[in-house]
Amino acid sequence: MKLTKRIEEARQRHDEAISALEEYGAKIDALPDDTKQDERDFHGEVLAALEEKTAKALEKLEREVAFQKAREASAFVMGDGGVKVGEEEKTYRPAGRHSYFRDLVVTSVRELGIEDPAARERLTRHASEIRTPPSFVMSPRPTQAPPRSSPRSTWAHSGSTRKWPVVRSRTRSRLSR
Repeated sequence: MKLTKRIEEARQRHDEAISALEEYGAKIDALPDDTKQDERDFHGEVLAALEEKTAKALEKLEREVAFQKAREASAFVMGDGGVKVGEEEKTYRPAGRHSYFRDLVVTSVRELGIEDPAARERLTRHASEIRTPPSFVMSPRPTQAPPRSSPRSTWAHSGSTRKWPVVRSRTRSRLSR
């Protein structure tokens, strides 16, 4: 079995818990015989908490070892990137075995006398591939948008409070006179 980083960390935590438990046990053993019962009860509670911590660390170590054994025993081992799902190959592709035009002719022209039910199935599958929209991968943040070439962008950001310049028609100005 391969020792992974997680197993090593769990083993280190378990070893630390055992050493802390042993040190505290030695401290309790070194207490004088005339120590008050309240103090002995307190040390007993601390020792019980350390025993629980040691038991949890051992449980974690055993679990990590079991997980690693299961990973190694399984036929599928995940890589660093996790599981990756790819797209199914298209029915008709440039380097494919089948020709769209051959299948179309075979299914359309019965006078040729060629029976090929797989051709009809491939055409049906191709039609469903075309009907389903492709899945697009969106980038997390688009690159900088290209600058707008219309005058609107310069008017909107020229420091003025108006977004559009005032355009007065000659007709309107003649009417208002």
